[in-house]
Amino acid sequence: MFKNPADIGRLLDGLDKAGVPELPEQLDLDAKDRLTGSEIRSLILGRDLREGGAWIDKGTSWVQENFLCDAIPKVQTTCGAIFRNPAGKPGRGHEYTAVFRFDRFEFSTIK
Repeated sequence: MFKNPADIGRLLDGLDKAGVPELPEQLDLDAKDRLTGSEIRSLILGRDLREGGAWIDKGTSWVQENFLCDAIPKVQTTCGAIFRNPAGKPGRGHEYTAVFRFDRFEFSTIK
């Protein structure tokens, strides 16, 4: 978690220059289906979700660069990428895929 948004940008640029992949190389999702920060913000923040995984809604969420970040007090802070699921159907819990460090699950927006 960075108070200054420019800090995360510099960190990600440095990791990219060092050859560190932004996401796991074995990720089986298409990069063209990845949402941008503004798409994540309009899709998720302030909306209700139906999910097929264990999304914890007790904390704070925000968008940093092209990642959705969540902070659960005294538990963890993590950021992950959000992808469209081309085969997903709206409202059925698998329209999008969230990929976090230790978790991956599908969800849909309902409101």
